[in-house]
Amino acid sequence: MKPKLHLVPIPENFERDSDVSLLLAQAELVEEMFKVTQLVEEEARNRINGIEDLKIYKELKESHKHIGLLSYSLDRKLDAYKYHFGETDSYKEACLEHADFLEEHETLINQFFEWIEAGD
Repeated sequence: MKPKLHLVPIPENFERDSDVSLLLAQAELVEEMFKVTQLVEEEARNRINGIEDLKIYKELKESHKHIGLLSYSLDRKLDAYKYHFGETDSYKEACLEHADFLEEHETLINQFFEWIEAGD
């Protein structure tokens, strides 16, 4: 009789693949922050010229929410990484960088969680 449950084999370089996953999550967050920086610059230029662009405002709000989601996703990945591999140097470095990010953008992250709790 064959077992009904088949487990997926662990890849040969599971830790390396996990490191890559953490780096990709961090890169996505940095990329989105760059996008927000560009939007803020464009909004400032428009404000100086007396132009109000609703499209930029909407994109900025959407990007702020996306940053919150990416940050939350990275936090979950860090938890999974720690569970599988412990507190490695890669984990500690990623945690420090994420903690710095959270400290620098505390208001943005708090707004994200308020938005989630409100269900808007």
